[in-house]
Amino acid sequence: MVKFLEKMFIVEGILFGIIGLLFIFNPTSSLITLTNITGILVIALGSVSLFKQPRSIVVGIVNIIFGIGLISMPVQSINLIIAFYGAWSTVKGIYLLIVALKQPGYRDTFNIIYSCLIILLGVLILFNPIVSFVSVPYIIGTYFLISAVCELYIGFKI
Repeated sequence: MVKFLEKMFIVEGILFGIIGLLFIFNPTSSLITLTNITGILVIALGSVSLFKQPRSIVVGIVNIIFGIGLISMPVQSINLIIAFYGAWSTVKGIYLLIVALKQPGYRDTFNIIYSCLIILLGVLILFNPIVSFVSVPYIIGTYFLISAVCELYIGFKI
């Protein structure tokens, strides 16, 4: 099991590194691709909820319509995706910081710095909407590169 986890962290780190470099070297195209992938995932989520949970047909239909909107208007949807990503990064960073401070095994400087960087990047995305449209691909790229280093570190540490 440990070998499997080690390999998963290493593969995840490599993938995050590639995604981070794509965002830094091809920012506009990467944002549009992220929006399209999000749209596809939301449509898939809506379709699954239609068939798995017949009582939530309205939620499934809304998800499908929202996903189609993301795919059909990717440039106009980028601001929504940026705001969601900023909120998600901030919440994830806060959660990781709480875990790093509460659990003795995780309380090392590396995890605390990583959590604080994620919070900082999420807050930058959330509270700089005009600047973030231009800079968000680079912030997301930086996030993925930092995550790649951390995942590789964890993978080799296990």
